[in-house]
Amino acid sequence: KHLEELQDVGAATHADSEPARSPSDPAAPFPRLGSDEGSEGWEFFKSAPRQEWILLGMVCVALFLVDLFGVQRLNSSFGIHIATVIFWVLVAAAFNMVIWIRFDRTLALEWCTGYLLEWILSMDNLFVFHLVFRTYKTPASQIHKAVFLGIIGAVIVRLIFFMTVSSLLSAFYWVRYPFGVLLIWSGIQAAMGDDDDNEDVKDMYVVQGCKWVLGSRLREDYDKEDSSLLVFHEDRLQFTLLALVVLVLELSDVVFALDSVSAKLAQVPQQYMSFSSTALAMFGLRAMFFIVQDLVEMFDLLKYGLCLILVFIGVQLIFAQWIHVPAGTVCLLIASIFVIFTTGSVIRRRITARELITKGLEETLEA
Repeated sequence: KHLEELQDVGAATHADSEPARSPSDPAAPFPRLGSDEGSEGWEFFKSAPRQEWILLGMVCVALFLVDLFGVQRLNSSFGIHIATVIFWVLVAAAFNMVIWIRFDRTLALEWCTGYLLEWILSMDNLFVFHLVFRTYKTPASQIHKAVFLGIIGAVIVRLIFFMTVSSLLSAFYWVRYPFGVLLIWSGIQAAMGDDDDNEDVKDMYVVQGCKWVLGSRLREDYDKEDSSLLVFHEDRLQFTLLALVVLVLELSDVVFALDSVSAKLAQVPQQYMSFSSTALAMFGLRAMFFIVQDLVEMFDLLKYGLCLILVFIGVQLIFAQWIHVPAGTVCLLIASIFVIFTTGSVIRRRITARELITKGLEETLEA
């Protein structure tokens, strides 16, 4: 019955022997609704029956609750973070299996393609998140909350983008240029300078600018008791630095979401499959952030690899209009940088340990 309803809104399944057709073909199965001018709007929700959207909403709410009351209360360790990523991937696999059982293999494969593509397209966003937390010296105990709020914001932002992606691309394409310059500058600065732990966050230009706009409504520190975004102080409602960090995360996510949504719709034109795979991928991607953070802390040279990745992302954003780098190439490059700098860290650690042992033996012999 559900499959017939999907066919009624202009989507039909492939037979295995049916030749593939271009997504731009009006007769293609599950065509993208709306025009090239970005007039998708509410037509976006006609890409699937109403009950499918209700089911997706219920699943997302349930997963938010699992993250809030389950995942965030787990002990923070590298093993736990790996297990968390595996859990979210298994949840996505279960959702994909439900699509296969209720509909057919073609839809399930299309959803799986969208899920994997979202991972590839959004991987570079994780390194920007690490830069934001490092820059604003966010306490480790509050990072989970910021990432959780980032998941909610990412899903909402991408829903809006899926509805109006063409209009937003033409209106906000210029944003990538200053953001790209900022990433290049941040990457070079982080590589050339030491971690300036003595620098006060409240002296940063962004914090000072927000202080100038909000005045006493901005509290220039974190709420260390409840990790709140808003606190009452002296009979006045104030924003904490955590609220500013979440805002910066969402603004940076907007820049990457513009590219990822447009790229996904080009590969997975059926909008329901494209958006639902994106929504479930957000949970695994945010959990993957903590693995990236653990690796940077475990391997001392990896921070320079992170700086190189930030510079590359910035250059890519600036020159994306003229030079197209496939998403698979970007993901492969990031993985290669991780392997090279991780291996370098291990070799450096062994050489240092060997030198210390040799030095100790020489001192013992001299004694």
